[in-house]
Amino acid sequence: MLQVSIGIIKNSSDQILVSNREKKKIYNDHWEFPGGKVQDRELPEEALVRELNEELGVVPMQFFHIDNIKYHYTDFTVELIPFIIEKYSGVITSKEGQGLKWFSLEQLNQIKIIPASKPIIKYLLANN
Repeated sequence: MLQVSIGIIKNSSDQILVSNREKKKIYNDHWEFPGGKVQDRELPEEALVRELNEELGVVPMQFFHIDNIKYHYTDFTVELIPFIIEKYSGVITSKEGQGLKWFSLEQLNQIKIIPASKPIIKYLLANN
C-alpha cells in the first residue's frame, strides 16, 4: 500500500491550498493536497516536512494529524495521512512547476479533485 503524507494549509481567508497534478500522472487534470510518498524508514511527519519543503518551499512548524484515509483505486491502494498545518515558515512557491490555487471549502467540494481526497473534504466540511 502506498502511504502519502499531505498538508492541509489554510490562508487568512480560510481558503485551502491545492496543487494541480503533473501532466504525466493519472488524474492529471485534477487537483490534490500538497504532499508526497512516505519513504522507507521515514515517519509520516518527516515525509510531510520534506515534501512541503520540496514542493512549496515551506516548513510546517505546527500541525496535527487527522484520521487516515484508505482509498482503493483500480490498480492500487493509497493511504492518505493528512495533517492540518496551523503554522509554517517560508513563502509558498511552486517549486516543481505545479499550479497552485486557493479554494474555499465549498469550492473544494465542486472542483475536480482526486477521489482519495474527497473524504478529507467531507471531514473538513463537518468540522469547520
